[in-house]
Amino acid sequence: MAIMYPPELSPVFRAIPGRRAEVFVYDRLRQLPDDYHIIHSVRWEVDASHGRTERGEADFILAHPQLGWLVMEVKGGLVKYVPEEGLLSHSPSGTVRDKAKCAWDQSENAMHTLTTALHSRSGWRHSRVNRTHVVALPDTKLTPDAELPSMFERTLLLDAPTWDDPQASIERAFAASASEEDEPLGEDRLQVLLKYATGLLETQPGFSWAMHLWYVDRLSEQQVALLDTLSAWPRAKIAGCAGSGKTLLAIRKANSLAAEGKSVLLTCFNKRLGEHLAEHVEPGVTATHLHGYALQLLKAAGLEPNVPERRSDGENRYYRHVLPALMIEAIKRLPLRFDALVVDEGQDFGVYEWYAMTELLRDFKRSHLYVFYDGDQDLFTPNDSGLNSVARELIGGYPLRLRHNYRSTPAIHRVAAALGSEPSTAGKSGPSVPVIYAEYGGRNELHKLVADTLHAWRAEDGLRFDEVLILTGRSPGREGRLAPGTELAGYTLTDADDPRPSEVTVATIQSYKGLERRAVILAYLDDSVKPDLRTVLHVGCTRAQERLAIFCDKAMDAEIRGLLTAAVEPLDSDSAG
Repeated sequence: MAIMYPPELSPVFRAIPGRRAEVFVYDRLRQLPDDYHIIHSVRWEVDASHGRTERGEADFILAHPQLGWLVMEVKGGLVKYVPEEGLLSHSPSGTVRDKAKCAWDQSENAMHTLTTALHSRSGWRHSRVNRTHVVALPDTKLTPDAELPSMFERTLLLDAPTWDDPQASIERAFAASASEEDEPLGEDRLQVLLKYATGLLETQPGFSWAMHLWYVDRLSEQQVALLDTLSAWPRAKIAGCAGSGKTLLAIRKANSLAAEGKSVLLTCFNKRLGEHLAEHVEPGVTATHLHGYALQLLKAAGLEPNVPERRSDGENRYYRHVLPALMIEAIKRLPLRFDALVVDEGQDFGVYEWYAMTELLRDFKRSHLYVFYDGDQDLFTPNDSGLNSVARELIGGYPLRLRHNYRSTPAIHRVAAALGSEPSTAGKSGPSVPVIYAEYGGRNELHKLVADTLHAWRAEDGLRFDEVLILTGRSPGREGRLAPGTELAGYTLTDADDPRPSEVTVATIQSYKGLERRAVILAYLDDSVKPDLRTVLHVGCTRAQERLAIFCDKAMDAEIRGLLTAAVEPLDSDSAG
């Protein structure tokens, strides 16, 4: 069998629907002879010309002492070619996820950037060696006459039939790119490649979604007990602090209900979180943010949405009152109903949105209903009793509670706990990097604080650009030098969740609820933040896993300044250990 890095995939990684194709390919590659070395899921950055940084990543790197090396991108789901759109990838549930053509471009870019990285490594011989890139399509069978873009080399697309004999398929891919000038990779270069690539694997912080689930799964007996309890309860409300695994449990509960043959709607308020949920559900689960789904229903029912302009005076009223009413009318015209409704971040919805959601239940009184929420993160409905009303009318009883924060380090959790009102404990242990806290007197001072922190995290801590997130209390589009598209001390700010090299993502705290990053900078925080500074700060702090910097206006509320000043003091050895 091939030598695998890591030698095993965690059980939780294997259980994630969005990773099913990678798991299949991992298991097939393991069947290769023992002179193959397979490295799974690595990312790297290399210095390019003119001071630029380029990034590469690969689902798999394959290396063989005679044949050379290749990078592989895996694209699961059914894939078909539409000339006007490129290769479209469909998830197992049938929804279009993205353009698979990007996988080809990404694998080619990974090959080039890894070549640059290897050439800079000590001990790497610079004579020619065979290298190539492939795209695995394990769920798709390409016909011999399949129409493909001209850039695609058929031998380098590993569709479903090729995985019946993975060794022959990989050897054909190597042969397609080989030339007479190539020398064997050799044992010396193989060891250089392995040292570099497995070093990336070992030093990656492991804060991808899959590894976060693995971490939580190992630690939380409380979550396992809660899932057991929910299996016997058709309806329940679950209150959990930030980082307690509410989203993980909501996904698992939705998937388990679908496995029983039930139709399930898994929904939330936040668009980004809705897209995230959709990547991790099984067939039978419809996962989406509510307002986007409401607009889909209106279109299916032939109703005009008449959406107001963004940031207009009527925008909030439209989504809170008008759209739910239109959604109810659309539901009455359509036969669609669900056996189960699972709601994540349930505190975000108002009473009218709850009325609309429950109209989708097949049986108003008996269909399954599970609501996950955190009262400390109520950014959107602080004066609305929607959740309390539906909980009292449709669920009843006391909430089940999750009080352990497995997302953040003890230092970050200490700050978040000081800002919250519900009791919680740090689920992680061990030493923590202290939280950075500073106050600014003007925009120029704030921009310098942000720029200096980015440089320090990059230079001293080795953080990648895609691991860092800038969150603002107000829309970054209104904040001048922190707006997407602008440059800040050599970094380009973007609103994309998957930034390119030398880019850093910037977004509002409100838009990132339910999500996380390894390192977070909080900026533009003052008493004008809505609905209130303390809640917004709490939500912002709990997006961070390992590094947190908080920059607040010097003129903000004195009580909150005092809370932050006390909470960011270095942890003593007892609380850190």
